[in-house]
Amino acid sequence: MNHRCTSTRSGEPVHDRTCPPHLARALGIVLATLLTSSSASLAQQTESRLGLHMILNYTSGASQVVNAHPRIHKILDTHSSMLASARDFKTNNPNGVLVLRIYTPKSYNVSQDPAWAANDFWNTVLAPPINGLSAQDRALIDYVEGPNECDSTPCWGSVADAQWFNSFWISLAPLIANAGFRPCAFSIPVGNPPGSSSEVLAKLDAIVPALRVCKSYNGGWSYHAYTIPYSKNVSQEIWYSLRYRQYYQYFQSNYPDLANLPLLLTEGGVDGQTGDDGPGWRVDDAARYIDWLTWFDARMQEDPYVVGCTLFQSGDLAGWFSFDTEEINPWLAQHILSSVPPTPPAVPANLNAAINGPTSVALSWSTASGAASYNIKRSSTSGGPYSTIGTSTTLNYADNDLTIGATYHYVVSAVNSVGESANSNESTVTLTGGYAINSGGSAAGRFATDTWHDGGYTYTTTASVDTSGVTDPAPAAVYQSERWASPSFTYTFPNLVSGGEYTVRLHFAEIYYTTTGKRRFNVSINGTQVLANFDILATAGAANKAIVQTFTTDADAAGQIIIQYSAGSADNPKSSGIEIIRNLPPVYLGDVDQDLDVDQADFGRFQACLTVSGYSQTDPQCAGAFLDDDLDVDQADLLIFLDCLSGEGVTPPESCLTPPS
Repeated sequence: MNHRCTSTRSGEPVHDRTCPPHLARALGIVLATLLTSSSASLAQQTESRLGLHMILNYTSGASQVVNAHPRIHKILDTHSSMLASARDFKTNNPNGVLVLRIYTPKSYNVSQDPAWAANDFWNTVLAPPINGLSAQDRALIDYVEGPNECDSTPCWGSVADAQWFNSFWISLAPLIANAGFRPCAFSIPVGNPPGSSSEVLAKLDAIVPALRVCKSYNGGWSYHAYTIPYSKNVSQEIWYSLRYRQYYQYFQSNYPDLANLPLLLTEGGVDGQTGDDGPGWRVDDAARYIDWLTWFDARMQEDPYVVGCTLFQSGDLAGWFSFDTEEINPWLAQHILSSVPPTPPAVPANLNAAINGPTSVALSWSTASGAASYNIKRSSTSGGPYSTIGTSTTLNYADNDLTIGATYHYVVSAVNSVGESANSNESTVTLTGGYAINSGGSAAGRFATDTWHDGGYTYTTTASVDTSGVTDPAPAAVYQSERWASPSFTYTFPNLVSGGEYTVRLHFAEIYYTTTGKRRFNVSINGTQVLANFDILATAGAANKAIVQTFTTDADAAGQIIIQYSAGSADNPKSSGIEIIRNLPPVYLGDVDQDLDVDQADFGRFQACLTVSGYSQTDPQCAGAFLDDDLDVDQADLLIFLDCLSGEGVTPPESCLTPPS
């Protein structure tokens, strides 16, 4: 097929019956992207290659598209609305490609020296508006386009025209590059170069030197990709919106160094329609245009050398009405956003491990962007290695059936279909065999979110709380929240050892009143009153000052400790936090039967566990026979045992005392 499309200087189309009709713009555009990934603080780069060609106005619909982080954006001239869109574009996507074209009615002819014409075009058309920009606005621009289509220069009428155009760009490209921009050459109208296959190839041959010069300056070239038959057939669109593929097939065979030359489709869309609304897409309905754009975008993504396509046009609501994208801009914005490829999720933050029961730890963390689920990991050693103990689709997890007195170190990672994030911060907790809760508040340090309560209301303050007077205080957040009620409320802590001895630490700070006598209340533990007309402020000596009241009690027959806060002589009772800690008997090295002495009975059990040095003992009945730091029971363990041997009913030496496990 022979294709020859030309235009008048005014920008009105001239349709040749021997080629596809085309609207050559008086207002053209350059588009460019070659985007890598976005900065870490911004959204992942979209796979869509669609963007906007801006003219005159920066509309609300165009703003939606720009805020969707497109890869490419084009502005016509440097007036305020164009620069506003450019600033937003680069703010949203610092790695995006911005193309600038300057409109001019100026023209040159083949009788003039092309090098002179290039210098004149730079000095009189491009340089003045560019030099008028601030340094910040100059830095926004990636590519600078030259003459649009065939409006200002000889172009594709003959091989001689193409040779003139080639010489023009050999001179113009370094002028653009020396000013700090990438040159974007030729701006070829759809269906061009025209002529027979041999004529087309001869014209491509003619411009190869200029393309190589542009590539040497990290530049590219431009083609205008319109569909005229509104087709989704590649074999048909290879003459229209996808005609550029013919050129790259030729480059691959004859000029392989140009096979990856960036191509910017600086105008694109639908052209050549017949109807009252003009030649653009608006002669038809938006649904059909959207359907075609979806197809075209997918085809561009198949061609790695295509930077993108800026759709003509957004902003000129009158002169180019039939091409105006405002009606479809909301769809385009969503299409760009929905084309972001999935990425591994962000790292979870603010992991907190809290005591949630005698053998239970409650974990909570903040949302990780992109997470579908979370892996919960645990280690007995700070820093790992960690073992995955479970998964969660929520922001919390309960780790149960743990060992009283043991210390656990936790991390959490986020997971989605693409992969797994790095681990979160590590959070550490030591199980006390009881509970730690933050009355009226969320998890803080070893204190779990307020639960196990019956009745009451919550109150919080942002005032700082002095914890300096408390040994082993709770985190300040515990004292900044409270549970209160009128006349009473109760906490019931289950699953304790029936008859087992526990230390109860009641945490308080007066965060509401500032003088004594305003609040006096009573506290009972398992029915026994432990505080009567208790005045927090009087006891602490100041408002917003932490205190702890400590008591020893036994769990009842049901394995519960019940704490009741009730009204006294003034106002309402309150609680800041509660700790319940199991009082475990001491553990001595060599006390295999755990009767608080090391005697003949222990020796009999120990002797049965002896192995040869270097051979691990795996019998679970021998758990108390490992007295040194290895997994055998040998002569070294025997020497430790003999040092701790005390006799029946005699307490072993203090040097044999170990922490409970």
